[in-house]
Amino acid sequence: MSLDDFISDDGPKASGELHDDLCYREVEAVPNTAVPWWLMASYAYYCRDTPILTDGCFDWLGKYISANWKKLKHRHKHLIKPEESGKIVTGSHIGEDDYPGMTKGAAERLILTLPRRKK
Repeated sequence: MSLDDFISDDGPKASGELHDDLCYREVEAVPNTAVPWWLMASYAYYCRDTPILTDGCFDWLGKYISANWKKLKHRHKHLIKPEESGKIVTGSHIGEDDYPGMTKGAAERLILTLPRRKK
């Protein structure tokens, strides 16, 4: 299943917002990076209240991970909990202290490089 199967016209490929394009390119090149991207985005959103991906990109990552669950390999994959339906929807079940240090550090660096929002 190709990444393009998960991309709509208004999805991550076309958004140009936040770090969506970087995420898409990295997952396209190395599919297993979907796991750390999802974890970093979850940490940034739920623990730091600062999204690094648009909602559309985060949803796309969840669909991608769900569809490729058995094929994806990553040492932190166990932190992601599919629902009974097999869908990956939310990271709200992960406590701030449960995120790996490398996930937090990478998310913090991505937060620092976000474009400044106009007030």
